[in-house]
Order: sequence, then C-alpha cells, then structure tokens
Amino acid sequence: MSKLKIYEGIACLEIESSLGHLWWYQPGKLAYTPVEIKDIKRLVVGKTGRRDVLAVPIQLGSQKTMVALNMPRTDVWTLKQLGLLPPNYKVPAEKPAYTPWPEYAGK
Repeated sequence: MSKLKIYEGIACLEIESSLGHLWWYQPGKLAYTPVEIKDIKRLVVGKTGRRDVLAVPIQLGSQKTMVALNMPRTDVWTLKQLGLLPPNYKVPAEKPAYTPWPEYAGK
C-alpha cells in the first residue's frame, strides 16, 4: 500500500508548483503541480533519459510543452476509467484510500 498522498480525480505534474510545499513537495527545489484529470484531453507516451513516462501537453506562457506525470501520486484509476491510459498500462487492482482534500484547496 502506498503512503503517498493520492487525491481523487487529480494528476500530479512533475513541474514546480505555485503552491510549493502545500502540494506534494519534494526535497530540493522540486514541487509537483496538481491538475484535475477532467481537464486532461490526452496523454502522450515518451521517454526522459531511460525512464518511460506519460506526459500531458500544457501551455506554459506562449509555449506548448510536455510535462511528465508523477504516476505514484496520480489517480491512475480515474485516468483508466476515462480511457486516457495506454491499453497495456497496469493499474493496481485496489484503489487507494484517497487523501482527503486539504482545506486550502477549496474542494
């Protein structure tokens, strides 16, 4: 069972978050940005170095870029239910005990 926080309906992008440590902070300068899965239109399979990743196309300023999902912190069950995952992607059989929404998130 994962001890990571997984929020229902949320994907975790591997990009600095404006909310800093309030969302999935990691030591150093890396923080993750939450995005609602309902706002994701498609995922792209790719590689970063030797690692296989699923990425989301997003707009950053005037540029469109691909940002990797942090899969251990992403609600993969909702991604699968919406048909966004590649057919061969293995999802754990049991859904996690989703983390309750923090007060500051307004959910």
